[in-house]
Amino acid sequence: MNELAKMTIYAFEKQDFSGASKSEYILQVNPAVIKYKKEIALTSKGSLGGQFRAPKYAGHKPVEFSFDTILDATGALEPNKDIVKEMEKLEAVMYNMDGEIHRPYYLKVSWGSFIFKGTLNSLDSEYTLFTPTGSPLRVKLTFSFTGYMDKLQAAKIENRRSPDLSRLITLKADENIPQLCDRIYGDASYCTDIARCNHLVSFRNVKQGTSLMFPALVKKDEFTQ
Repeated sequence: MNELAKMTIYAFEKQDFSGASKSEYILQVNPAVIKYKKEIALTSKGSLGGQFRAPKYAGHKPVEFSFDTILDATGALEPNKDIVKEMEKLEAVMYNMDGEIHRPYYLKVSWGSFIFKGTLNSLDSEYTLFTPTGSPLRVKLTFSFTGYMDKLQAAKIENRRSPDLSRLITLKADENIPQLCDRIYGDASYCTDIARCNHLVSFRNVKQGTSLMFPALVKKDEFTQ
């Protein structure tokens, strides 16, 4: 018979989760339900002629990951458990500040085919059973994590070229400057700036085959020279 695999939370100092984990915590009871939440960020710039404009894509929000579990010290699951000490161990891995990186650890949650990388967003503790002297015997834990990935991973997922890089583009028959500005910078209104950067009188009626420089966008409304 295969041994029961337990959900394990690993703590890392490095943002890319490289190297060995600094510590780990193995859950006493695996969660019955795991929740993922994925959202797309959209923006709206008001209305035009009484009609609302289509929301504009502004990126993907970090994935949220959550589940419930319990810690039990009644002896029904494991002998010699101490809820207070277990909470201290758990918080040392997931919640406490690390002196080397000046923040809580980056966390990898692993259980079977489930692997989630992120940071702890919240930990709710609901104590539900006590000894006659008031010592806790059982606590329900609700974990919420926010997904994290390094810049290289994020770039692969976004699957788009960065507006932080200059590029030279030859205008095709079905293209115009506003379209290219929207594709590269996410905002067609930069078309007049691009026309000025390329010493054009107007961004309209630019001939097919014209080579255009699209400079890096240093910050909003400011291009490299």
